[in-house]
Amino acid sequence: MTKSNFTFLASKWPEMFQLAQKAELEVFKDPSNCCFLCRKSLEGLSASHF
Repeated sequence: MTKSNFTFLASKWPEMFQLAQKAELEVFKDPSNCCFLCRKSLEGLSASHF
C-alpha cells in the first residue's frame, strides 16, 4: 500500500486515522462505504473537539 494521506492523524487520533485510511482504500472499490467511513471519521473528530 502507498502512504496514506492521513498519517498526520495517526499519532493524536489513531481511531480516526484507521477510519480515514479504510475510506481511502474503499474510494474506487465501494464509494458508498467510502462516504460512510469519511463521515464517521469526521463526526468522531468533531465530537472530540466539542
